[in-house]
Amino acid sequence: MKRSLAKFNPETLADAGPTSGPPELAVVVPTLNERDNVGPLIERLESALEGIRWEAIFVDDDSRDGTADLLREIGRSNPTFAANGEETP
Repeated sequence: MKRSLAKFNPETLADAGPTSGPPELAVVVPTLNERDNVGPLIERLESALEGIRWEAIFVDDDSRDGTADLLREIGRSNPTFAANGEETP
């Protein structure tokens, strides 16, 4: 089932990505005003990297659309994601 962006909820990512052990892969994602694309990108990463220990590191370049706020919210609810220097637990 595809989540629409308007209904994207970072809390649904609580179980995203295998979390036992260090990540095998780090995906670095630069962003600038990409709030509307974060949810779909994460869904695609989850699908493509299923079974792999991975993390996504988002580096926001001072977005004015709330991208950084959304990324920090996602990072607080899921250790697979980090935003702008916030370390994964």
